[in-house]
Amino acid sequence: MREKSKYLVAIILMSFSIVLVIASNEALCRSNTTEVTSSPRLSYPIGPEATITGDYLEFKWWHAGMGVRSYEFSLYRGGGPSGDVIVQKTLPFDASSIQVEAKLLEDNQTYTWTLRQVSDDGQKSDQSFNTFKVNK
Repeated sequence: MREKSKYLVAIILMSFSIVLVIASNEALCRSNTTEVTSSPRLSYPIGPEATITGDYLEFKWWHAGMGVRSYEFSLYRGGGPSGDVIVQKTLPFDASSIQVEAKLLEDNQTYTWTLRQVSDDGQKSDQSFNTFKVNK
């Protein structure tokens, strides 16, 4: 009887240990997702004006790293996301820029671009955005 009790206690302790490991791994995964769903960091254009000298304006951001499934890029005419949509694209996880044809952008017009990260588990970050005026 004592021998069976020892085995039973060992099995219960082992089961409890396994449950703790699984719970801590799940918590770690959730904490990584929270970091990924923070707003992306924009690189260019981030000022009040963007000068276009070629055929494209390149929008750039810092790559977030692991845990990102995709980016959602939008470009609007006007001072906010309530304006007309010029470009709206979902970009792959390894993207850090997108080129938009200069012919889509008018001189002295104001535009707003937004960027959102989508994590591997589908959670979306807050949008980062910048409003700028085009100079050609």
